[in-house]
Amino acid sequence: MTSHSYARGFTIKKLRKALVDVVVSEVKNVSFDELVRAVISNKLQTGIKHALKKLYPIKSCEIKFAGIVIKGKLMHARENEPVSEVQEESKEKDAEQTE
Repeated sequence: MTSHSYARGFTIKKLRKALVDVVVSEVKNVSFDELVRAVISNKLQTGIKHALKKLYPIKSCEIKFAGIVIKGKLMHARENEPVSEVQEESKEKDAEQTE
């Protein structure tokens, strides 16, 4: 989310909670294929922006990451492993490349 000006902590907390509520309600109502189409065509982002601008003026809304939650753990979409393990591996690769 990008806003028109600097938002304070409490406002950001309210925006994040509202964001989760909007996304969960959208995901429950559509199939996976429809969800992917909505993300690609920016319909989901537009809906999020319109829902959140009631709380605070939102300039834009982008989805940078989408994952799958399995048994309470967020899984990386490609390798089907927990995101924390994938992030640790990428940090190790970056460290090796800089040396």
